[in-house]
Amino acid sequence: MAAVIVPDTHREGLAAAVAKIKEEFSIPPRVALHWSDHCKTFPRRQYVANVLAGVDGVKLNYVVFEKAAIPQKATILTDGVRFYNYTAGIALERILLTAAAFPGEDRRVQVQYGHVRGFDHEKTLEYLWKKRGQKSLVDWSLLVGDPTFVDASRNSGLQAADQYAGMLRSAICPDKHGGYEEAHFLRVAHQMRRHPETGRAWGYGLKVMARDDAFQSLPWWTGKK
Repeated sequence: MAAVIVPDTHREGLAAAVAKIKEEFSIPPRVALHWSDHCKTFPRRQYVANVLAGVDGVKLNYVVFEKAAIPQKATILTDGVRFYNYTAGIALERILLTAAAFPGEDRRVQVQYGHVRGFDHEKTLEYLWKKRGQKSLVDWSLLVGDPTFVDASRNSGLQAADQYAGMLRSAICPDKHGGYEEAHFLRVAHQMRRHPETGRAWGYGLKVMARDDAFQSLPWWTGKK
């Protein structure tokens, strides 16, 4: 899951970038931009990465699970709804941690998820509010209202998040010939949330629950940076 956090002062810039991509690909304004549908070739993917990489103010958070690393008895392994809720909860925590580190006095954040057909998102909200009642380092007071679940075609941030997720997927999941397309992910890597002193994204903008060698075994991986 990819979460895109952008301050109000830069929302128009992100919306303009998504609109530019859709215009270039002749995608109608009311149709959501999807990586799997509209970015099937390297030139298109490269174009998307270049456009989004140039948007100022974006902070990016990834939440990545490797199924092989999930205990066999864990219910999230066989229950898609629970897996989604669990992932969405971690993403929300990362969003709030990102908001807390933004400069300025007003760090409050509104959160929107893409609506998933067939899911009861009221159950997702119940799960998220249970997390709010647990002890953590997250400042839940920064969250404005309840998270909402909307059609991605109406939200440029969600369409951008789909592109960012696609870039990471292409970087870590081999194609049918065993190759990887890491160039797009690396092009936007500077937008990931990072440790304020070390600049490290691992454990910050890149939250990974996987076996120790899951990323280290990738041919392009150079370390936890």
